[in-house]
Amino acid sequence: MGCVRESYSSYPAIVWPSSEKLQDTVIQTTKSLQTLYSLRLGDQISVSRSLDLIRDAHEIVLSEHQDSENKSSLPSLGQEDRVHWAWILEYDLKQAAHVCPGMIFADVRARGEGRTFQIIAINGSSNKYLYHSSTLRSVVVSADPGHSPWRLENHEVRLLGLDAALVGGLSIQLSELNCAIAAYGTAAGNDKLKPSHLPRRGGILLHGPSGTGKSMLLRIVAQAGWRQVFRLQDTIAGYPIGDTDKAIHNIFSEARRLEPSVVIIDDLEAVARKRDPVRVSEPLSIAGSLCKAFDQRVGDRVLVIAATKKLALVDESLRRPGRFQTEVEIPVPGADARAEILHIAYSLPKTAHDHQLLHLAKRTHGYVGSDLVELIQSAMDKAVLRIRALNADKEDSGFAKGITEEDIEAALLKIRPTAMKEIFLDTPKVQWSQIGGQAEVKEALQEAVEWPLKAVATEGNLNFIAVKGAEILSMYVGESERAVREIFEKARGASPSIIFFDEIDAIGATREHSQQAGLHVLTTLLNELDGIEALKGVFILAATNRPEVLDPALLRPGRLDSALYVGLPDYDTRLEIFAITTCTTDLGGDVDVSGLAHLTGGYSGAEIVSICQQAGDAALREQLRCRQQQRVSMKHFETALAKVPRQVTPEMIERYEAWRKVRQR
Repeated sequence: MGCVRESYSSYPAIVWPSSEKLQDTVIQTTKSLQTLYSLRLGDQISVSRSLDLIRDAHEIVLSEHQDSENKSSLPSLGQEDRVHWAWILEYDLKQAAHVCPGMIFADVRARGEGRTFQIIAINGSSNKYLYHSSTLRSVVVSADPGHSPWRLENHEVRLLGLDAALVGGLSIQLSELNCAIAAYGTAAGNDKLKPSHLPRRGGILLHGPSGTGKSMLLRIVAQAGWRQVFRLQDTIAGYPIGDTDKAIHNIFSEARRLEPSVVIIDDLEAVARKRDPVRVSEPLSIAGSLCKAFDQRVGDRVLVIAATKKLALVDESLRRPGRFQTEVEIPVPGADARAEILHIAYSLPKTAHDHQLLHLAKRTHGYVGSDLVELIQSAMDKAVLRIRALNADKEDSGFAKGITEEDIEAALLKIRPTAMKEIFLDTPKVQWSQIGGQAEVKEALQEAVEWPLKAVATEGNLNFIAVKGAEILSMYVGESERAVREIFEKARGASPSIIFFDEIDAIGATREHSQQAGLHVLTTLLNELDGIEALKGVFILAATNRPEVLDPALLRPGRLDSALYVGLPDYDTRLEIFAITTCTTDLGGDVDVSGLAHLTGGYSGAEIVSICQQAGDAALREQLRCRQQQRVSMKHFETALAKVPRQVTPEMIERYEAWRKVRQR
């Protein structure tokens, strides 16, 4: 890399030997370099070696370029047009290999027209540095042709601030961030950077679940008008293992030289993880190096901002005053915040009133920003396929962009909340009408679960988290307790929700029936039920076939204090189960459902369902053997009855009844 000097000004450039024989006093330059540095034929320039490195470009901001000699008659670009042109320009930028603020891309063709664009900032800076464009992640076409976050010529500095136009549901967090970073910049027109009257030492730590907008906020902070943006992970990746101290020292030294600047750290828990005494091998942690860098800063104009989705995993030494002392939570959005996000996803103003969007916002409990964007994208894809199939250019719809209620319903079945994607069991699609008998139990469950939660959610839209108790247990110390905490954390984030613990006796047995590890899990479960963090909008259900082994502490008021005994089905219930299970079966005329209900006394509901399935299988086998259509007849049910034994013994019934009587005292 070389340095071109002209009229006492120095600019970066890439130098290589000429393939042609030139005079010693002649330098051949590219057209783009001449345009970039306003070089003309006959100008006196010199070339010298530069010690600066070519940097990696991550975000590039361009604006449409119109000089006084060649003004375009084309209309100005709207928001959707700028997004489209940014997508087109990304290819040209990467093909250029090396870019610099001020570079002009002339006559870029798209949609049958040619436009000219100029780079106004790279990584938030318009300083004349060279960048590799192969590392490019984001391209933005600015609406303001004269916009420049930093003007080197007259040392003007923009007021540092965040653009909230494309951010929904985070107004409080944006206000807090704007207040925190405002002191790092000065008003335009000042010749010198005015130091703040208060020392700036601490950083900002964003924390919250995946998909809530932490990385998006980091990108917005990077575009706030800094002189230089440093991404810590990208920088230290080029250093050998063991040289992280040197790498971080160099980053902060360079950041102070180019202040006001920002150092960005995404996924902080991955590089500065809290030490775990249980784990044999620990990943490389830069927590100590970061602490040293923080402690050496006094009053500089370098903002350090990081994000983590697991605040508890971040090294505690970084969460002290003078380090990441400002913690900003980015929570799962509520209904109003979801409405804002949906309006932006539809490219509508935040204040636009759309009853259907508001209804959708109320239905999507637990959905984070990325889930909502994915939901709308899925619905749009379905709408496009449907409209193409109809060969229609446009159709009336309550939703924007041709999306119908049917498209949204189909997308809701496909896109689930992020908090619900790591649940141990799939949610069964079972309605009350599909459960035979047990009227008293169903009524009690409806009163206990549905009535309280209807105050905070529409009927049928609760998030359901089903967990098998045995699957929580782990051979590794502390992992089972962590799993319990994460289940409750997900339920709180996706509230209103229901946690259903199947086989709860695996984690809730008494001290006499569990080992030491099980005791720790029980203690964690009791702590979560007691509400160290309020279980607002979260209801707990559990099931067991061994109630006598449950720890009494688990059954105290405020915990699992309502016990419902689901006994064997009586005659009417068995009759209803047979009717529901065989409603889609082609039954023979000799099938007596009432007689089957009499014959299956002492069978459980699951065993009756198995009998019906076995009868269907027997009919199918006979059909294959005889090669004639067979209806499910009484002889098939008799075959099934012989294969399915009663599993519940009288002794088991007596034990359940005895436990219920003890509970009712």
